[in-house]
Parts: sequence; C-alpha cells; structure tokens
Amino acid sequence: MNKIKHPNIYLYNDFRAFLRDYFTYRCQMQKNYSHRIMAKELGFPSPNYIKLVMDGRRNIGLRSIDRLLCGLQLRDKEREYFNHLVLFTQAKTNNKKCYSYDLMLSFRSPLNAAAIASGTYQYYSEWYHCIVRELITREKPPVNAVSIAKKIKPHLTASQVKKSISLLLELGFIVANEDGTYSQSSRALETECDVVSIGIRNYNLKMIDIAKECIDSVPQDKKRISSLTISVSDDTLPRIKERIKEFEQELVEIARESQDQKHVYQANIQFFPLTDEDS
Repeated sequence: MNKIKHPNIYLYNDFRAFLRDYFTYRCQMQKNYSHRIMAKELGFPSPNYIKLVMDGRRNIGLRSIDRLLCGLQLRDKEREYFNHLVLFTQAKTNNKKCYSYDLMLSFRSPLNAAAIASGTYQYYSEWYHCIVRELITREKPPVNAVSIAKKIKPHLTASQVKKSISLLLELGFIVANEDGTYSQSSRALETECDVVSIGIRNYNLKMIDIAKECIDSVPQDKKRISSLTISVSDDTLPRIKERIKEFEQELVEIARESQDQKHVYQANIQFFPLTDEDS
C-alpha cells in the first residue's frame, strides 16, 4: 500500500475535501485515529461535529476557523489560504465567491495553479480574452495592440489587449510563432461543467449585457435576435437542452468550414423557466 502524502492545501477548492483527505492521511499515520480524536485535536467538544462539517451537513463560523487553523498546524501562508478557502466554499453569492477565489489564486504558485486548472477561471474572468484569442491569429506581424483594441466592441485600451495576450500565452491558449504571428493551441473552447463555474457566470452575465446594447447599436442585417416562449413537460426538458447543445456544436462546425474568418460573433442561447414549479 502506497503511503498517502500530507495533503497540499493549495490544490483544493473546497475546504471539506481538504479535511477529508487530511483525515485519511492521519488514519494512515496513526492507528485507531477517528473522527472523535480529530474533533478533540481541533478543539471541538462534540465528537460528531467535524464529521458533519466534512459531510457538508454543517458550516463553520469564524471561531471554528480559528480552532481548525490551530489544530491543523498550517504555516502562515497556508492559514491565510485556508481562511479564504472556507469563505469561498461557504459563500452564498457569486460576487463573494469571486472575491475569495481571486485571493486564493494569489497564494498559488504557477505550478499549483496549473494543477487545479485555474487557468480556465482566469480565461473567463474578463469577457474580452476569448475575442482577443480569435482576433490575434489574423494579425500580421508585428501585432498591433491598438489595432486589436479598436476592432473590439465595446472598445478596449491597448494596455488591456497587451495584458490579455500575455495571459493567453501564459495559459497556453495561444502560441507565438517564429515569424511574429500567433496561433491558437486549440480551435475552440467550451464551457464544460467541470470548469470553475464562477468565472463562467461572470462571462455569461457580461455577454448578456453586451447583447442588450447590440439590440440598438448593431444594424439589423448584422445580427439575429429572437425569442420564443413555449410550454414544456418534465420529459421534454432534457431533450430540448440536448438539442441546444447539438445546435451550438453545429454552429462551431459551420464556422470552422470558413477559410476567410473576418469577423468575431457571439451567440448567446438562454433557456430558462418563467413559471414556478410549485405554483
């Protein structure tokens, strides 16, 4: 049996998962180790409390965080990270999650950040990274950040474009060629369910805001905006969602067929309930 290493706090996005792995580690290192012993070490009077927390049946308050920090014997930076990790895990709003997650990222080394795929979160943290990624492959050398900034609506600054290019290179989403041009490392990215959801939410919200502005600012022949209100059953919901996914993939395939891709377009597809299920 291979020995389990002490869990690396920086590789976790959920403090409960860290506690579970820490418990497994201690069980291997100490015979007869139990949740009762763990609760006592961490300063909790109830032997069942820590198990309820680990199972997601109880949250922990600020006083409990202090007890955990002392009992887990974390270093200074690790203690700060764990504190943000708890706040992130228990946050009720997207804004609070974003705030805590950004602080968590600041503690991670590039190696750890890559290991937990936080690059996806960074990619979607700003709405324009995906647009810069599409435009830069068509730029002739030397690449002009000012030119790219003017092509994007709403307009960006040259500084924003330069920072975006640096991030895309760092994350491996684009590659710098010897002739001064840039290429995409893969032609398309999708918002699969395993990516960091808070970054995706922010991205979607911003794109919906931009879509609202385009209703008046973009000529009719340059856009297609429509809406449809329908009644559906529980049985048809999965079918409709699957067809939407298939349609999105079909759009990607159609776009790939074109060799002269002059424009970057955004397709927003929203499908949501307008009635209360319990009413």
